[in-house]
Amino acid sequence: MHAPHVGHGHKTGEVVLNRFGPDDDTCTTTIRYHARDFHVEISPAYFRNSPAVTSQYRAFLAAAQQDTETDEHDDDENPIITQFHTHLLTLFQPLLSQIAPDLPPAFDPQKLASGAVQPLLSDYLFPEEYHCRLEATNDTPKPVLSQTPPATSSAANNPDFVTVNNPALLSALAQHVPFLHPSAVQVSFRHPSYGNGSGRGSGTSGSKFPTQMLVDLTGSGTKTVCFLKTFSSDQNQDDDDDDNEGQQQKAERMTQALQRHLRILESRGRTADVGVPRLLGVVAVDGVYVAGLLVAYISPSSSSSQSQTLPPSPPPSSPPSVGHSGK
Repeated sequence: MHAPHVGHGHKTGEVVLNRFGPDDDTCTTTIRYHARDFHVEISPAYFRNSPAVTSQYRAFLAAAQQDTETDEHDDDENPIITQFHTHLLTLFQPLLSQIAPDLPPAFDPQKLASGAVQPLLSDYLFPEEYHCRLEATNDTPKPVLSQTPPATSSAANNPDFVTVNNPALLSALAQHVPFLHPSAVQVSFRHPSYGNGSGRGSGTSGSKFPTQMLVDLTGSGTKTVCFLKTFSSDQNQDDDDDDNEGQQQKAERMTQALQRHLRILESRGRTADVGVPRLLGVVAVDGVYVAGLLVAYISPSSSSSQSQTLPPSPPPSSPPSVGHSGK
């Protein structure tokens, strides 16, 4: 379901996702704060002698589940959902600011604007994660940090990745374009505020996820400007639909897109597919978990795909390691 954008993600936090448990009584709400993900587990099992808190939660749960089942994604959010999310953010604000007082360098607008940092796509796909829960006693709610130290998600259970179970297709594509780990892809910002850590939520914050990349496609040190095509950048799709059915649909769409690009690559220019930018690479982990497609960047002043290259950059003082296993 789409969650409302509340305030500015890098200052007050932002609810980006609700996941419901199989018992229909538990919800895990993800809050993005200072580019970290805080997964808050909420269940009546954590409420002791708290009828008011329980009633408020059940009202939210019913409204949120109905919103998901009816697939309603209007701009006007259900006020019950908005009120609960706002209250949750207020409760967790002190804990969030204590754990994550500042933005990581890769998300700091000033450092991005000055060029002091070169953020990588892995910074966005694998944020620090904290697991929390909401407890209540005598109708007094209490945020609790239930997991420390911070963890990072693996590609296998990360909704930003799509599992493509088609070895023949992936092997054929690898004959034409490189497969790159997210840590080998540099993010390029035209607007430094995109790095403010508000994250990949729905609503206005969805546009904050970077799409312009700098990639060394040949190993020569020369970086090519690419556009990262993901399903979250498809306005016709639900960014937060990460249940089994939604992931299966994403996998089908990804497979179709890869097959279409393979046909174009194998044609070697004999046939033209108007409107399909040229595939330059695939961002993937372990060769099967695909985060997105790197396609030729289309300049706003041009109607056609074009490859733009930049000269090799001086090596950073602490170069990131580039592996091929998920974080």
